[in-house]
Amino acid sequence: MSSLGLDIGGANLKFFYDADKRGGVEYFPMWKKAKKLEEKLCEFAKTFSPDKVGVVITAELSDVFASKAEGVKFVEKAVRKAFGNSTIHFLDVEGRLSKKAEPPLAFAASNWIASTLFLARNFESFILADMGSTTTDLIPFKGKILAAKTDYERLRRGELIYIGVLRTPVFH
Repeated sequence: MSSLGLDIGGANLKFFYDADKRGGVEYFPMWKKAKKLEEKLCEFAKTFSPDKVGVVITAELSDVFASKAEGVKFVEKAVRKAFGNSTIHFLDVEGRLSKKAEPPLAFAASNWIASTLFLARNFESFILADMGSTTTDLIPFKGKILAAKTDYERLRRGELIYIGVLRTPVFH
């Protein structure tokens, strides 16, 4: 059984394929290429032919979508069309895997959860600094995730900072 992990973001598509330990990042500006997402994911499906696919999503935050829910549904639909023959699971902000991204807002901005759960396997306490193209998440962990689950609440608590590597917003 082979597995493909996907992080479908607003600026990049990240992947890891366990069968040959291959991973990578592909620049994919969602605000310009959203209509080509399904096509790009079909390329991944053809290249890897995974039995299982795990997905985290941040693309819904791209300004191409009218709402986060619309963005999550758009990504879910593209993943399903591309990987229809695979078992697909989406990770929500509580760290649960689900075969459906429902309710959509529970799956919005869920990428940092995967990294936190991975580190929690080996460390009892830490602060994860997840620097993306637009934002930096600071996620405290001490036996459990101590960060807020929504972007708004993390912003309010200083756990989400709008400074990133590629697209720091102009208002900064």
